[in-house]
Amino acid sequence: MLQGKLPVSLINPNTLQGILRKITLHLPEVYEVIKGTRTDKLYLYYELLQVSVIGDAHIMKLIVNVPLKAAISQFTLYKVVALPTRVSKTNFVQYSINYSYFGLENSRHDYILFKETNLLKCVMGEINICPAKTAVYSSKTLNCLSSIFFQTSTYNSICRRLLLVNLRTPTLQKH
Repeated sequence: MLQGKLPVSLINPNTLQGILRKITLHLPEVYEVIKGTRTDKLYLYYELLQVSVIGDAHIMKLIVNVPLKAAISQFTLYKVVALPTRVSKTNFVQYSINYSYFGLENSRHDYILFKETNLLKCVMGEINICPAKTAVYSSKTLNCLSSIFFQTSTYNSICRRLLLVNLRTPTLQKH
């Protein structure tokens, strides 16, 4: 409880399943609990649910934060790696990227930009859950990363590039 996790001894699986089913009955149509209410997936909720307790001398209330999902809030996260590109015999350019991750929504209509600090706020496990405090951009809103990802003709004018002079290309040697 001190870590904000739901101990199995506090709420048994049958009671938890009943709570989750009641929650699903009162959710708007676009939302659902993250892994459904099937018995074989309940173990995930013991790790994902955040628990708080409030009370006084007469009563104690358990507040359970249940993660929800919507079809529009599921993203595939890509790690961004900016590789140098040769522009002459001894000179290379490399895109200056401000974000470490690019997240694309499943229908490809929206995207998110993540830094390492954003990723630290996510709960990583069998299911990765990130706070909903991230700006979501339309795929029509172009910036450097999105224009490269969607391969628009404007990425050379949008993206800032760094000139790398006399960069040595890596070589592999057998030892």
